[in-house]
Amino acid sequence: MVQHTNLRACQEGIIFEVIDQEIVVISLATGVYFSLKSPASLVFALLESGCPQHELVSRLELLFDTKLDAHSNEIESFVGSLVAESIMESCSSDQCGSFDLATIESLVVRPFQAPVIEKFDDMQDLFLLDPVHPIAQESARNAEDQISR
Repeated sequence: MVQHTNLRACQEGIIFEVIDQEIVVISLATGVYFSLKSPASLVFALLESGCPQHELVSRLELLFDTKLDAHSNEIESFVGSLVAESIMESCSSDQCGSFDLATIESLVVRPFQAPVIEKFDDMQDLFLLDPVHPIAQESARNAEDQISR
Protein backbone atom coordinates (compact mmCIF):
# COMPACT_ATOMS: atom_id res chain seq x y z
CA MET A 1 0.00 0.00 0.00
CA VAL A 2 1.26 3.46 -0.91
CA GLN A 3 1.53 5.68 2.13
CA HIS A 4 0.91 9.35 1.57
CA THR A 5 2.67 11.68 3.98
CA ASN A 6 -0.32 13.94 4.59
CA LEU A 7 -3.99 13.53 3.77
CA ARG A 8 -6.97 15.87 3.88
CA ALA A 9 -10.66 15.56 3.12
CA CYS A 10 -11.15 15.66 -0.64
CA GLN A 11 -11.65 19.26 -1.61
CA GLU A 12 -14.17 18.56 -4.32
CA GLY A 13 -17.14 16.28 -4.19
CA ILE A 14 -17.55 15.59 -0.47
CA ILE A 15 -18.88 17.29 2.61
CA PHE A 16 -18.61 16.07 6.19
CA GLU A 17 -20.09 16.86 9.57
CA VAL A 18 -19.21 15.83 13.14
CA ILE A 19 -22.20 14.47 15.07
CA ASP A 20 -21.28 13.40 18.61
CA GLN A 21 -18.43 10.86 18.17
CA GLU A 22 -19.29 10.20 14.53
CA ILE A 23 -18.31 11.90 11.29
CA VAL A 24 -20.80 11.62 8.44
CA VAL A 25 -19.29 12.06 4.97
CA ILE A 26 -21.44 12.57 1.87
CA SER A 27 -20.12 12.11 -1.65
CA LEU A 28 -21.86 14.72 -3.76
CA ALA A 29 -20.69 12.98 -6.94
CA THR A 30 -22.19 9.57 -6.14
CA GLY A 31 -24.84 10.26 -3.48
CA VAL A 32 -23.23 7.65 -1.23
CA TYR A 33 -22.73 8.56 2.41
CA PHE A 34 -20.35 7.13 4.97
CA SER A 35 -20.43 6.81 8.74
CA LEU A 36 -17.14 7.02 10.59
CA LYS A 37 -17.61 6.12 14.25
CA SER A 38 -14.80 6.22 16.77
CA PRO A 39 -11.97 5.42 16.24
CA ALA A 40 -12.58 5.89 12.49
CA SER A 41 -13.79 9.45 13.13
CA LEU A 42 -10.69 10.12 15.22
CA VAL A 43 -8.36 8.83 12.49
CA PHE A 44 -10.15 11.06 9.95
CA ALA A 45 -9.88 14.10 12.27
CA LEU A 46 -6.19 13.51 13.00
CA LEU A 47 -5.34 13.15 9.32
CA GLU A 48 -7.46 16.17 8.38
CA SER A 49 -5.63 18.17 11.06
CA GLY A 50 -2.23 17.44 9.51
CA CYS A 51 -1.06 14.34 11.36
CA PRO A 52 1.37 12.58 9.00
CA GLN A 53 0.47 8.94 8.36
CA HIS A 54 3.72 7.68 9.87
CA GLU A 55 2.77 9.34 13.21
CA LEU A 56 -0.85 8.18 13.25
CA VAL A 57 -0.42 5.06 15.40
CA SER A 58 1.70 6.89 17.99
CA ARG A 59 -0.88 9.72 18.22
CA LEU A 60 -3.67 7.18 18.66
CA GLU A 61 -1.65 5.43 21.37
CA LEU A 62 -1.37 8.73 23.26
CA LEU A 63 -5.09 9.43 22.97
CA PHE A 64 -6.13 5.89 23.95
CA ASP A 65 -3.29 5.49 26.48
CA THR A 66 -2.49 2.00 25.18
CA LYS A 67 -0.16 0.26 22.74
CA LEU A 68 -1.71 -0.34 19.33
CA ASP A 69 1.02 -2.34 17.57
CA ALA A 70 -1.44 -5.20 17.00
CA HIS A 71 -3.78 -2.80 15.17
CA SER A 72 -1.28 -1.03 12.90
CA ASN A 73 -2.23 -3.07 9.81
CA GLU A 74 -5.95 -2.43 10.43
CA ILE A 75 -5.29 1.30 10.79
CA GLU A 76 -3.21 1.37 7.60
CA SER A 77 -5.91 -0.56 5.73
CA PHE A 78 -8.57 1.84 6.99
CA VAL A 79 -6.56 4.85 5.78
CA GLY A 80 -6.23 3.13 2.41
CA SER A 81 -10.02 2.78 2.32
CA LEU A 82 -10.44 6.51 2.97
CA VAL A 83 -8.30 7.21 -0.10
CA ALA A 84 -9.90 4.47 -2.22
CA GLU A 85 -13.42 5.79 -1.47
CA SER A 86 -12.27 9.32 -2.44
CA ILE A 87 -12.93 10.61 1.06
CA MET A 88 -9.32 11.76 1.56
CA GLU A 89 -6.57 12.86 -0.80
CA SER A 90 -2.85 13.59 -0.62
CA CYS A 91 -1.80 17.10 0.31
CA SER A 92 1.14 19.04 1.63
CA SER A 93 1.20 19.74 5.37
CA ASP A 94 0.15 23.38 4.87
CA GLN A 95 -3.00 22.33 2.96
CA CYS A 96 -4.54 20.31 5.78
CA GLY A 97 -7.68 21.44 7.55
CA SER A 98 -8.00 21.43 11.28
CA PHE A 99 -10.12 20.13 14.09
CA ASP A 100 -9.80 21.80 17.46
CA LEU A 101 -8.27 19.76 20.28
CA ALA A 102 -11.57 19.52 22.17
CA THR A 103 -13.28 17.95 19.16
CA ILE A 104 -10.42 15.50 18.63
CA GLU A 105 -10.50 14.47 22.30
CA SER A 106 -14.31 14.09 22.17
CA LEU A 107 -13.93 11.50 19.39
CA VAL A 108 -12.03 9.09 21.67
CA VAL A 109 -14.29 6.19 22.67
CA ARG A 110 -12.56 3.48 24.68
CA PRO A 111 -11.61 0.71 24.27
CA PHE A 112 -9.88 0.96 20.91
CA GLN A 113 -11.46 -1.14 18.18
CA ALA A 114 -10.42 -1.51 14.56
CA PRO A 115 -11.61 1.52 12.55
CA VAL A 116 -14.24 0.80 9.88
CA ILE A 117 -16.13 2.70 7.22
CA GLU A 118 -19.85 2.11 7.05
CA LYS A 119 -21.05 2.84 3.51
CA PHE A 120 -24.69 3.57 2.65
CA ASP A 121 -26.37 4.08 -0.71
CA ASP A 122 -29.99 3.99 0.46
CA MET A 123 -30.43 7.75 -0.03
CA GLN A 124 -28.33 7.94 -3.18
CA ASP A 125 -31.25 8.88 -5.45
CA LEU A 126 -32.32 11.68 -3.11
CA PHE A 127 -28.81 13.15 -2.81
CA LEU A 128 -28.37 13.09 -6.57
CA LEU A 129 -31.84 14.52 -7.20
CA ASP A 130 -31.50 17.33 -4.62
CA PRO A 131 -27.80 17.58 -3.80
CA VAL A 132 -26.59 18.79 -0.44
CA HIS A 133 -24.30 21.77 -0.77
CA PRO A 134 -22.12 23.67 1.68
CA ILE A 135 -24.39 26.54 2.67
CA ALA A 136 -21.72 28.46 4.60
CA GLN A 137 -19.45 28.66 1.55
CA GLU A 138 -22.33 29.71 -0.71
CA SER A 139 -23.48 32.36 1.78
CA ALA A 140 -19.95 33.74 2.03
CA ARG A 141 -19.73 33.98 -1.77
CA ASN A 142 -23.11 35.74 -1.97
CA ALA A 143 -22.02 38.20 0.71
CA GLU A 144 -18.75 38.89 -1.14
CA ASP A 145 -20.69 39.49 -4.37
CA GLN A 146 -22.98 41.98 -2.67
CA ILE A 147 -20.04 43.81 -1.06
CA SER A 148 -18.22 44.12 -4.38
CA ARG A 149 -21.29 45.67 -6.06
